[in-house]
Amino acid sequence: MTLFDYVQRHAKAFLFTVTVLAISGVALYFGMPVSLFPDIIFPRLVILADNGEQPPDRMLVEVTRPLEEIAGAVPGVRFVRSITSRGSTEISVGLDWGTDVPKTLQLLQSRIAAGSSSLPLTASIETEQMSFAVFPIQGYSLTSDTLSQVELRDIALYQIRPALMLVSGVAKIEITGGDTREFAVTVSPEKLAAFRLSANQVADAIEKRNQISATGLVDNNYQIYLSLVSGLLKNTDDVDSVIVAVRGGVPIRVADVADVRPTVADSYIRTTAHGKDAVLISIIKQPSGSTVQIGKDVDAAVSLLHLPSGARFENWYDQSNFIDSSIKSTRDSIIFGIILSTIILMIFLRSWRLMLVMALIVPSTIAMTFVFLHLVGETVNIMTLGGIAAAVGLIIDDAIVVIENTFSHFRRKSLAHSAGRSALTPAIDSSLKELLPAIIGSTLSTVVINIPLAFLGGVTGAFFKSLSVTMIFALLISGVLSVTLAPLLATFVLSERDIQREVARENRTSKYGAWYARLMRRILRFRLAAIPVALVILGLTYFLYGHVGSEFMPAMDEGTFVLDYNSPPGTSLAETNRMLMQIEGILMTIPEVESYSRRSGTQLGFFLTEPNNGDFLIKLKEKRSRSIDEVIAGVRRKVESSLPALRIEFGQLMMDVIGDLTNNPQPIEVRIFGDDIGLVQQKAKEVCKLIETVPGVVDAFDGIVISGPSLVSRPRDILHN
Repeated sequence: MTLFDYVQRHAKAFLFTVTVLAISGVALYFGMPVSLFPDIIFPRLVILADNGEQPPDRMLVEVTRPLEEIAGAVPGVRFVRSITSRGSTEISVGLDWGTDVPKTLQLLQSRIAAGSSSLPLTASIETEQMSFAVFPIQGYSLTSDTLSQVELRDIALYQIRPALMLVSGVAKIEITGGDTREFAVTVSPEKLAAFRLSANQVADAIEKRNQISATGLVDNNYQIYLSLVSGLLKNTDDVDSVIVAVRGGVPIRVADVADVRPTVADSYIRTTAHGKDAVLISIIKQPSGSTVQIGKDVDAAVSLLHLPSGARFENWYDQSNFIDSSIKSTRDSIIFGIILSTIILMIFLRSWRLMLVMALIVPSTIAMTFVFLHLVGETVNIMTLGGIAAAVGLIIDDAIVVIENTFSHFRRKSLAHSAGRSALTPAIDSSLKELLPAIIGSTLSTVVINIPLAFLGGVTGAFFKSLSVTMIFALLISGVLSVTLAPLLATFVLSERDIQREVARENRTSKYGAWYARLMRRILRFRLAAIPVALVILGLTYFLYGHVGSEFMPAMDEGTFVLDYNSPPGTSLAETNRMLMQIEGILMTIPEVESYSRRSGTQLGFFLTEPNNGDFLIKLKEKRSRSIDEVIAGVRRKVESSLPALRIEFGQLMMDVIGDLTNNPQPIEVRIFGDDIGLVQQKAKEVCKLIETVPGVVDAFDGIVISGPSLVSRPRDILHN
């Protein structure tokens, strides 16, 4: 029994199976998570530690070194790097690709908890694994001309965040900026001395009073009451009434020794949007969430919010729109490619029935590919869709070869036996017998080429694994359907007239085949000439390869770019803000800019940030006359000419995110090591000057970071006789 005999005998079962898998693939496509890139957990953990306002040298000894020792002892750790600043430490823990990152994160957290006795009690420590889920997928700004920053922050915390947390797939909502209410207690030294009190006693009394505790349950009047003792301080009168001490039976209250007034907490973070102070709301998704679906659900939740009058709630970043447009563009390219190939086939095959076979095989192959992608945990992203787009031509080619070769065999059998349509099945059998080894060989050879891509290491392997897996599935399914579904459908849709027309067409075009045969015989007389021609082509290829630029990601216009900035070390937040307001003025004069947000003292992602640095996220309009590179070049010229003291860097968002996740924020980094810090800094400056002379380099930094000035007071003991 031949392969086609088996397929034809079980035609109903075979068609039912293909139909079910194709429909399942379509359903899974609309249900699979949609993201720009594959869901990758990078082999890197980050530890952020905060210990108030400690100087860098003490932070290095008390916090950084102990944490480095703890992290270095965790199995699988390849390197540990740290950045220590005033009161803060960022430690990057590098792992090997293939490491179970979530498990290593849990082990690191447990060891930090076990070693907390060697760390200051005031230190707060956070650990996080690096993935695309660390960065926000959507961002909104809350501004107002009438409401205070305290009121805006309260709206964001108690009205907006609870509503958005209900959206499925949202991991957390980060609120940045705004002011926090607090009471300022200004003590009078003279009054403290008169009552023989200290400032610490006043602070302790307020802290002890500002508590709420349960005293038990009370059964009364057929109900159980929870008994609470509340000393929470809600206004200035409550703080004024706190008793600090009792002198001679007379209570000394806070109002007797201090002045209490409402104020806001000191903050070294500043956020703006559209030139105004703003509260920024960033939405972080769960690793398995669909960015596009979450974006739609968040937009729906935002439309239901009823904010106070005067509050403006605007979007300054939406990754789902960019992903959706990228996915649609890739999908439309696939559909357009199929349409063009169909037109070409129609011109040469001249049979709408054969086009119907192609129109069924190609979508079926693509739909069934999504079934297998779902089984291995892949998502819909530009890498998987790119793999399908690359495989479409091969899918069509397999089916064409089988059908065309079937007609050749049919013609020979018809001429030999004067048979009509009854000769089609034997023709298919003989055609498959002849082509099956070639189809299997060509399919497997293409599959084998893609297999190594799935095992590449590093960032390249993480991205291209999805591409190679998609192509492997598509090619294997295409190979199977080309030798089963294609001939089976041909027996259903082809009529006697189509067969006769195809045979007649072969007879008419046989003269072209004879002409081609004569041409090839003449060329083969000079077969040795192929060797120098091949060598010339090889040499030209090598030459061009050395002159073609290389990038990890293809050049594209994301419509969003990041402007990172650093003011001189030690610059105050107020002075940094003054300089940045000039940048905001520049941005508002650029017609291509749709919106932007600015962070000072904090950044997008999970990083250590000083008050003198931060970033802008700038969103451009979809319809504009200049490309994103031209806009960036224009902004760079204006900022560098008006604010030479600022160190700025530009980059499109996706490449900036990938660089941050891999701990390589710059495209090229040169590391200089040594025990003499002065010599290292000197060489760093020399290398930076050399790099600036390289053509194409626009941003170069010597890597020397100064924490800023410090005031050191040393008390002296004075002895009195």
